[in-house]
Amino acid sequence: MGPLLAMRKALYAALIRDTALLALLGGTKIYAAVPAQTEPPYISFGPAQVTPWTGGSQTGYRFQGVLEIWSLQKGDVEMLGVADRINALITSGILQPDGYHVLQCYLERVTMTPAREDGWRQTLLELVELTEQTTPPS
Repeated sequence: MGPLLAMRKALYAALIRDTALLALLGGTKIYAAVPAQTEPPYISFGPAQVTPWTGGSQTGYRFQGVLEIWSLQKGDVEMLGVADRINALITSGILQPDGYHVLQCYLERVTMTPAREDGWRQTLLELVELTEQTTPPS
């Protein structure tokens, strides 16, 4: 499995297993492709990229990805609660991508966008994950 797919699958698995996060969302509302008519709050996967690196005998990847939190709540409490929970998860060491060992994972940037005319609000979480490859690429 390639590094981008392995890292996305590990992130999804960690988020979907967390009962505190699911309670904040009101269910298992974490999507790669958001179904039509889905009511917020929910999380969707945004753009991602992987850059290889090598150092001595190590080979690894730098994963950069975006999680989008969507809400209709006025104010920031709902979205920031979800963002805080995601930050706690990714920095806890819970991510375990197949074939890779996570060296470090953190939120690089949190961007809150203004409310749209229809009341929808979005917060973008830009994650960085540095990994070391533990099995040969397939």
